[in-house]
Amino acid sequence: MKISNLTSSKMGYVLKGIVINEAKTVLIGKVQDKDQLRGEGEDIIYIQTKWDIDRENKICVCQLGIPEYDISLENKYITGLAEPETPKKNFYTFKKDAWHCKFYKWIFGKEPHKVHPTMCPYFWIMVVVFLTLPIILAIKLTGKAGVKFMDSCVTYSRRQREKRIATFVKYCSDNLEKMTDEAAYKLVHSKLFKAYEYELQYKTRYAIEDKSSAWSRLKRHEKEIENDRIAAEREARRAIRDAAKEKTMRRKQANAEIRDVQIKEFKESKTSKIIGIGLVIIFSGLALWGISVAAVATVMWINWKWVGYGMLGIISIAVVCYVIYASFKYIITPSFKWIYLQLSKINLPKPPKLRLGRKIRKSASFTAKVFSFLFGWIPHLIRIIAQSVIYTVDFFGMIRDLIHNMYKKNCPVITWVDEDEK
Repeated sequence: MKISNLTSSKMGYVLKGIVINEAKTVLIGKVQDKDQLRGEGEDIIYIQTKWDIDRENKICVCQLGIPEYDISLENKYITGLAEPETPKKNFYTFKKDAWHCKFYKWIFGKEPHKVHPTMCPYFWIMVVVFLTLPIILAIKLTGKAGVKFMDSCVTYSRRQREKRIATFVKYCSDNLEKMTDEAAYKLVHSKLFKAYEYELQYKTRYAIEDKSSAWSRLKRHEKEIENDRIAAEREARRAIRDAAKEKTMRRKQANAEIRDVQIKEFKESKTSKIIGIGLVIIFSGLALWGISVAAVATVMWINWKWVGYGMLGIISIAVVCYVIYASFKYIITPSFKWIYLQLSKINLPKPPKLRLGRKIRKSASFTAKVFSFLFGWIPHLIRIIAQSVIYTVDFFGMIRDLIHNMYKKNCPVITWVDEDEK
């Protein structure tokens, strides 16, 4: 792709035939030889080279290693070269000693960065904790028993999942021998099997999938037979429709041929020629009569007296505009320039410098302190409000991003960092 808006390097050397490669990473072209000693009328000598595109710093670096040949991309638009994407904000980088981590450890007795590598369970656990905070505080008053109870509440879902896996594995192992192909097909396409299929032993899972494949092949064969029958019936109906359509088209074609013969005979007859000449004479007479009537009406409708007044008014306006233009150009503007020049030659006396006394400086300092005492809290309040708005926006942005990732079944990973790393 040829680029026409890059004509010189950042040091002023002429560029020629600049194009961009397909990967949008390199510019290819020629640059003026900086060592050429040009005489009068001598042509410019060019060097073939390439430039690496650095979009972040808005510069193209010459591969010859000569800084004078580098090209600046500042305020330059290159078709097809997209701007560098702004990195997406990471909502899931937390400090290990953040307030919510300390709060989690106080309630459950565990550090969250050792328990929760992903965001989904950690977020929803904290949501439930804040919604049931009064009950949790009452449980915490019981001491270690309350901590164990809270931990059991958190691990309840994991224990239930392990129980479901054990039940699923036992069911598959016990019913494998007597399981029909149809039952295996329904099991393989169930949500339970898709969730826990890799918890089964390889032989058990392979046997169930083999039975399911046998049933699937049988149903596919039956479906193919049914599709062939439907296709045959559809083809028969299409043949009947095509035959009826062809018959109708032949009938219409015969009628059209008869009509064309009748029209041709009428055109060649003397009657049609007489009628045509008569119509031409009549319409020509009507057209001439209409044009003459319109011309006479237009001449009678125009008031030629007002036409003269209008032309006189246009000429008067043109004369007045010319007089105003000439007045400004030859009288008013030169007069103002002369007055400004005469005034600029006058040296006005400088006003005396005012010096504040010691009492005035003390008074000003005291006023500043009073003003700071009365209104100094306003910037801090504005800063707190601004931070609150930023945190609120980030919180709802994190919720939106988290819900989107959960919908895509892609729970975000938490990056736990120390205090000095973030």
